[in-house]
Amino acid sequence: MSEAETYLRIGVARAARKHPAILPMLQDGRLHLSGIAKLAPVLTEANRDDLLARAKHKTKRKIEELVAEIAPKPDVPSTMRKLPVPREPSKPVPAVELRPDAVEAAAPPKTTPVKPAALGRESWINTDAPMIMSPSLFPFTTFRRIVFASPT
Repeated sequence: MSEAETYLRIGVARAARKHPAILPMLQDGRLHLSGIAKLAPVLTEANRDDLLARAKHKTKRKIEELVAEIAPKPDVPSTMRKLPVPREPSKPVPAVELRPDAVEAAAPPKTTPVKPAALGRESWINTDAPMIMSPSLFPFTTFRRIVFASPT
């Protein structure tokens, strides 16, 4: 049971202590927990019977309208505020033109990967191999050493 549902049931139980007629209506299905929770703040001994009879088999929205009819809230006071000063438009950013002939291709590496099976067990780890130092490729892992054979 969630915390909100528990809070709802505690509120209904407290209302049922003051107004015992709520429990049989809840048991029969004439009222539901959400409806009782909405009715509880406005229920008095004077209006209890009439209000419970009017709320019988109503939706939560209809019960909210019934509560608003019984105990209307005052209108929200109207307010005026100064509008913010509009900002000046920013200067346009010059467009950067990218063309295939303007981009220089990176030279491929001059080393070739070595298959670990081709080397002995101890010799396949090359501690002199270059490190991959690109955080964009491996942002959450440690930098890795790649095994390359030097062209001879």
